[in-house]
This record gives sequence, C-alpha cells and structure tokens, in this order.
Amino acid sequence: MNLETKLDSRLWDAVKDTYENRDFTGAIKDAIYFLSGLIREKTGLESDGVALVGQALGGKKPKLRVNKLQSESDWNVQKGMEQILRGMYQAIRNPRSHEKYNDSPAEADAIILYTNYLATIIDASRTPFTRKEFLSRVFDPSFVESMRYAQLLVSEIPKGQRMQTFIEVFRGKENGEGKKLEYFTKALYAELSDDEQTQIHE
Repeated sequence: MNLETKLDSRLWDAVKDTYENRDFTGAIKDAIYFLSGLIREKTGLESDGVALVGQALGGKKPKLRVNKLQSESDWNVQKGMEQILRGMYQAIRNPRSHEKYNDSPAEADAIILYTNYLATIIDASRTPFTRKEFLSRVFDPSFVESMRYAQLLVSEIPKGQRMQTFIEVFRGKENGEGKKLEYFTKALYAELSDDEQTQIHE
C-alpha cells in the first residue's frame, strides 16, 4: 500500500520519517501525537491524552462539537466519538509509550488510516469560537472603549487562535476605530507568548 496517497498531507508529514525508517510503532505514536495537536489547535486546550479528549468533547457544553447536538442521536454520536478517541490513547498510544512494541506494516497502516479518518472528523468539527464572528465584535461600533472590556473579549479567544486573531485585527485596522483597537491589541498582545510576540514584531 502507498500510505502517502491515502493520508492528509499534514498527517503524512507527521509520520513520514518514522514510517519510511520502518519504525512502525513510532509512526503510530506520531500519528496520534498529530491528532492531539489538531485537537489542541481547534480548542486552545493544553492537556494531553484522555484528559484532552474529555475536556474537548465531553460534558454538557463540549468545546469541540462533531455535529449540531440538537437531538439524542447527535449527542450519542458526540459521546461515541469521545469514547473512541479516549480508546486511541488508552488502547493504542499509551501501551506503546510504556512498553516495547514491534508493530507490523499492516498494523501501522490500519491504525494510521483510522487516525486519518478521526482527523477528518476533528477538522470538520465546530468550536464555540469562530474568528469571523469574533472579529465582527472587535470592529463593532458599540465596542466599549475600555481596557476591561477588551480584556474580557480577549479571554474568550482560545490560546491557539490568539496570534492569528491579532494578525487579522491588525490587517483590518482601517475598518476600526483607533482607540478601541488600541485597547484590544494591547490586551491581546499581553496574552501572547514570547515567541508569538517576536513573530508579531517581525
């Protein structure tokens, strides 16, 4: 099987080195690390493993919604996806991280292909935060001209979305009011990491 042609290019990039070096167990772990990164990027969460899955997909107000959550069937699918993803860590990643495994190419292909399927679901899922809707509030004429209001708005941005939000506000600055955008960008800049601040300056 030509695995590369079956996978999302981002997932292939994540597993390519270990897979081509015939470290199939390593490739499986790399695939699941990629999945973790995707969930963190979508939600702004920083945890890992089953805790990450629970925080992202669990509870009455999940950060990551795989459907509209408008019916019992929708909720069953949501809970089922949470359980499947928990299983990926409990049954596949964790044992390979703590014990010696020697997976075959066929096992690696099956698990990585299934991870690819899960990644498509995560990609298509919705989060309560959408940049388009959020930016409309930043540029809203009724934006309250105060640092406290700006800080409250910034607190709603998932960590993984902060830098791109800053960039998009900067690019659209001609459409906003100077003083209000100054409050917002100062509040948001203060929440960026050192690396992100460096990138902003560059």
